[in-house]
Amino acid sequence: MGSQHAGKVSIRDDSWEAVHWAALATGQDMSDPADLAKVKEKLMALKPQIKMLWTSEDDWNKAMQANQFDVATYWVSAVWRAQRKFNLPVELVIPKEGVIGWFDGLTVAKDAPHADVAQQFIDFWSARNSTSSGRPTSARRSPPTPPPMPSCRRPTRARPWSPTRR
Repeated sequence: MGSQHAGKVSIRDDSWEAVHWAALATGQDMSDPADLAKVKEKLMALKPQIKMLWTSEDDWNKAMQANQFDVATYWVSAVWRAQRKFNLPVELVIPKEGVIGWFDGLTVAKDAPHADVAQQFIDFWSARNSTSSGRPTSARRSPPTPPPMPSCRRPTRARPWSPTRR
């Protein structure tokens, strides 16, 4: 990262992610970095550029709105919400070293005692989040009936990409 962003970088307050990012940046397998000394060296070199460590979408949005940083890690769906709901001047940039990404999934155990209720929850959660948070839509054509256990609803987050100020 160039000196033009010195003191204007933000990353998530998550050591796991930091190690994975540094492994990618040093050309290593992020799931099994061979040289942790290189990872540490990369993180120590980045440290002076860090303005803040964010812990929530709210932290990130408020700091971006207050011009606290120019470059940061963030979640794809959160970038879309920042653009659409808060009109923040951000765009996704994929670094040449790559990104951390995966798919979240909900499953039902083979011998689950209430598999039908679990499936209702999955259907409800998928339909609810596909329309309210910007996540991909489910295969259903219409939202299902809410499951009988509403206290179980808890949204999850996608993993970070690298948004930057426009």
